[in-house]
Amino acid sequence: MRVEVFGVFPTDQHTLAIFIGNEEKCFVIHVEPSVGRAIAMSMRGEHNERPLTHELVGYIFNAFDIKVERMVVNDLRSNTYFARLILRASNEVHSKVIEIDARPSDCLVLTIQAKAPIFVSQEVWDETEDRSEELEKIRQALKEKKGPKTGPGGRQYFRRPAGRFRIKLCHPERRRATKRGCEARVARAAVEGPSPSFQPMNKSGCVYILSSKSRVLYIGVTSDLKVRLFEHRTGKAAEGVVAEKKLR
Repeated sequence: MRVEVFGVFPTDQHTLAIFIGNEEKCFVIHVEPSVGRAIAMSMRGEHNERPLTHELVGYIFNAFDIKVERMVVNDLRSNTYFARLILRASNEVHSKVIEIDARPSDCLVLTIQAKAPIFVSQEVWDETEDRSEELEKIRQALKEKKGPKTGPGGRQYFRRPAGRFRIKLCHPERRRATKRGCEARVARAAVEGPSPSFQPMNKSGCVYILSSKSRVLYIGVTSDLKVRLFEHRTGKAAEGVVAEKKLR
C-alpha cells in the first residue's frame, strides 16, 4: 500500500507524531524530536548550514551512486513499527539491490530526501488504527489559530504586513488636509481639555522612535501617531500634553 507523510505534529509525551496514510486512512508513528524535525525539514526541502546525520548519509549515498529506491513499513509488534530501506548501488561493473532493516523514522528522512516512494505492507495496514479524524481536528485547530484575531469588544482584525505601517502622504492636497485636521484637533483639545486620543493609557498605544537632523533620538508612546508627529514637527502641543522639542 503506497502512502505519504501528511504532517509532523508535537505531542504531550515529548515526541513528535508523524501522520502517514492515503485517501483511505492514516496512522501515527511517534518519533524522537530530533528525527521529527529532520523529517519536517526534508518535507520542506530545507537544509542545515552544516549537514547533520541524515543529510550526511544522503551525501554519502550520492557520492557512491547509491539510490534510495523505496521504504516499506513491514511489521508492527507491541506498538513498535519496523521498516526496510531498499537501496540500489550501481557502478561500472554491476548493479545490486540492498535491503536494510532500520527504524521507520530514519527511513522516512532518507526516503523523503531522495523523493522516493513510501509503502506499508498489507498486514500492517490492516492492523493500524485509522487516525484521520484526529488529523482533521489538528488541521482545523491550526487553521483557526492562523485566522483573524479578536480585538476589544469581540471585533476581529487582521495583522497588516510590516510594510503597510508607513504613513503615506504623497499628494500635496492630502498633506494639507491632514495638517489642517491635526491643527483643528490640537486646538479643540486645548479648549475642551485633552481627548482620549491624547491619553495613551486609556487606549491601545504604540511605541515610536523619531530622529532629528542632529542625530538625536526620541522614544515615546502614543495612541494617535499622526497627531503626535504633527506636534513634534510644529512644536505645538495641547494643554495637558507634555510639549517636546521640535524634531526637524
